Amino acid sequence: MADVDYWYRVMGLEFVEEGVDEQIADGFDVSNSYLTWVVLCPDMTLPPKSHLKMARSALDEMTESGAFNRTPSTFRDFISKDKTSQFPAESGSTEEPGAEPDPLNGAKSIRELYELASSNYVGKYTVPCIQQVAFPSLDVIWQVLWDKKLKTIVSNESAEIIRMFNTEFNDIAENADLDLYPSHMQALIDEANEWIYDRINNGVYKCGFAKKQGPYDEAVEKLYDALDKCEEILSKQRYICGNTLTEADVRLFVTLIRFDEVYAVYFKCNKKLLREYPNLFNYTKDMYQIPGMSSSVNMAHIKKHYYGSHPSLNPFGIIPVGPVQQIWVRVDEPSKRRYVGVDWQSAVDSMISGLQFAAAESIHVAHGSVGTNRDKVRKRGTVRGRAT
Repeated sequence: MADVDYWYRVMGLEFVEEGVDEQIADGFDVSNSYLTWVVLCPDMTLPPKSHLKMARSALDEMTESGAFNRTPSTFRDFISKDKTSQFPAESGSTEEPGAEPDPLNGAKSIRELYELASSNYVGKYTVPCIQQVAFPSLDVIWQVLWDKKLKTIVSNESAEIIRMFNTEFNDIAENADLDLYPSHMQALIDEANEWIYDRINNGVYKCGFAKKQGPYDEAVEKLYDALDKCEEILSKQRYICGNTLTEADVRLFVTLIRFDEVYAVYFKCNKKLLREYPNLFNYTKDMYQIPGMSSSVNMAHIKKHYYGSHPSLNPFGIIPVGPVQQIWVRVDEPSKRRYVGVDWQSAVDSMISGLQFAAAESIHVAHGSVGTNRDKVRKRGTVRGRAT
């Protein structure tokens, strides 16, 4: 039975009560999944089809038109610097082995954490895109904010988690002065987040999970309109909201870094590759080279997860080897974006003024030096004359 349980998890199946309606998920209905079982495991004794259903996934989130429609996140609590709150921020560290099992609960999959947090949970098992960090009470495991004391998920909504990390941990943060959501830029950041999320972050999923040509065509058009908009913006300034790094850049980066490796192939976002956008591509390298960013990217893990998660999109789980050149990971190759957005006219005017001032000073000093040297020569000549 152990082997059967293993293949249940591989295929995303679970036992259900007799008579439960067959559901469609990951592009497989029960009958197709059952046939796949027979092919993969001909020697296994399988339960009746009526005892099986597919676990829910993102591919369940379809409208009747065939368009992908993401459902809201389920866990929506907040971390606070208020020590009396249910989820207070606390300092400390916990070793996070890369791809090893969860050291806190022994969980071997994100699904186990969801079920530990809520025994009645029936939604999808998903993660937001955030960097892995750890605290004595709170750990981000598989990019889920987990409370060790209460043994539950605090939040799996990335838009809210990034705000918590920006403010609620400042008392214990090493770089507390960094503010990715400054008050004077919040309206601009919110506006950028809105269209970037809808058309790019979530847009690639709308392309990949569309089950009809119409919704796919619409999503692709919006995706590339938004990428073109980013390309234009980044031709004039270093970051999305100006020349200051903000959370809008962090949120955009997590999609861009995966674009050529995953979305162009897996989600059919191949109208134009990221490396064909000069400004966007160099912007991605610029972001990657910010200290701490590269450690949040493990492309082997990213590709293995995507290409192995949806049997309907990739039935055999084949992971493409390309692109061969991951140029953004070459830290010895500058992004060439340091001076984007610099007011060169003001810089040149300032430089000219500085040069003029320096030239005037050098002339003054030179004249003073000459006079002083002549005085020294006279004195030396007088001394020598007397000596001789």
